[in-house]
Amino acid sequence: MVRVAVPERGGTGYGSGALIARDSKHAWLLTNWHVVRGATGMPTVTYSNGQRFAANIIKVSVTEDLALLATLRPNVEPLKVASHAAQQNETATLHGYGPLGSYRAIDARVRGYKTLRQPDHPGTWMAISAESRPGDSGGPVVNGRNELIGVLWGSNYGETLAAHTTQIRRFVWPDRCQPLRPRQPTRPIVQPLRPVAPQRDPRIDVLVARLDALQKQVASINCEPGPAGKDGRDGKDGAPGKDGLAGKDGTNGDPATTPVSSHHYVVVADPKAGGWPRLSGEISHAREAFHAIRVSGLPSFPVGVIPQLVEYRAGDPVRVIKGSREVSAALARIAKGEQP
Repeated sequence: MVRVAVPERGGTGYGSGALIARDSKHAWLLTNWHVVRGATGMPTVTYSNGQRFAANIIKVSVTEDLALLATLRPNVEPLKVASHAAQQNETATLHGYGPLGSYRAIDARVRGYKTLRQPDHPGTWMAISAESRPGDSGGPVVNGRNELIGVLWGSNYGETLAAHTTQIRRFVWPDRCQPLRPRQPTRPIVQPLRPVAPQRDPRIDVLVARLDALQKQVASINCEPGPAGKDGRDGKDGAPGKDGLAGKDGTNGDPATTPVSSHHYVVVADPKAGGWPRLSGEISHAREAFHAIRVSGLPSFPVGVIPQLVEYRAGDPVRVIKGSREVSAALARIAKGEQP
């Protein structure tokens, strides 16, 4: 599932989409033609794992309200296009990001097929028993086997209309598409789309360079002070604890410090964000198993998806984990003594 942002005159338009194919370098996704028709520049596609790429518009179909876009390859599995048309009363799930980027999946059923004579949407469309939202346009409709059976484009009076499997295959693979009949699978599509290298948005390179500078700045910090220990008299017998605390037999000595480990992690997060209390607890829990975990606030420039967990070895960043779910999962593995 993807969100599509399209630069337009006077602002930005938003829609949804579905990843349907990828190779070693590129990926292809479907959305609506009306989502991209007002584009004044390259659309930006954000995948479900947080990866964001500039996209090329490869081709469009006005009559079927479909558009094929290409980006660099994401770490997301594509949806399989169903081999036969959906049946009446078959389970259908609508996916979309709405007007504000709030992802939603709503279960419904296929009501059947409707023929419209409207000038902007003539033809036969699949009707689904659920109402979509503005911003869901271009979103996928999937069946119970998680196969793509439609691309939704409009909603009215509790019903959503979508391009169906035959239209999708005819648009994407015109040379290999045969008319589809219910429960009659066609030959498998084995020939991939011709690779088209998308242009990279130069603003992304600027943000990556700024993030690299921030990571080097964090890596240059040698130590962080810890509080003095308890109950001792001269501090000579105190040993540093996991969090930089002096031992039980040492107080009144110098504040303890924790040297930077050759292997450590830095969490880049916003303490003002709503998920900070939960994230802070996960960091504390992970520190019980691996104490070399630090927290860095947000810099004064954009750094992309937040929070991030940056892994350092020998003072150099070797890996970045982005997104709330991904960072939480990585911290949970660290707490278990595992490699994230």
